[in-house]
Amino acid sequence: MARQRKYGSRAPAPDEKKPDDKQAQGALLDQRLNDPEWRPLAEHIRKNLGDQFTLEVDEVLCLGHGTFRRPRFPWPMSYPCTVSKLLAILSRHGPKVGRLLVDDLMGDRREKRNRPTAERNAIWKRWHEEDKLGPTKISQRWWKETHQKASPNTVKQALRRTR
Repeated sequence: MARQRKYGSRAPAPDEKKPDDKQAQGALLDQRLNDPEWRPLAEHIRKNLGDQFTLEVDEVLCLGHGTFRRPRFPWPMSYPCTVSKLLAILSRHGPKVGRLLVDDLMGDRREKRNRPTAERNAIWKRWHEEDKLGPTKISQRWWKETHQKASPNTVKQALRRTR
């Protein structure tokens, strides 16, 4: 006769008590908040994101895996997070790398506004007409003021378009 095996866990007897997983997990999450090595990172996160915040799934994976290149997912999913949960995610990297990852995350969230072309061309036209500068001098001045390269040919075309 074949022996039958039962898979899975047995149900706890009514008189047995289950361990309180939520309390143990909460204590484990709060452990990083009280650690003096992790406290500056916790304050940095609290200052920039607040006590409770929402992260996208790709941001959570980026922080968890420690990659600065962020994968993009075709579906939006959010993850409600607290400072202690984020510290738990970053715990595999250490506080220094965690700080770099959080700063990278904040940099990606910040709105990056490039000066529109119309404003730039108007500035170049004003320099050309008022200061009597040629395309070469305009490109040099633009480099000194904004640290953005613009070739004299680009300036010529912009001046031609704004006339």
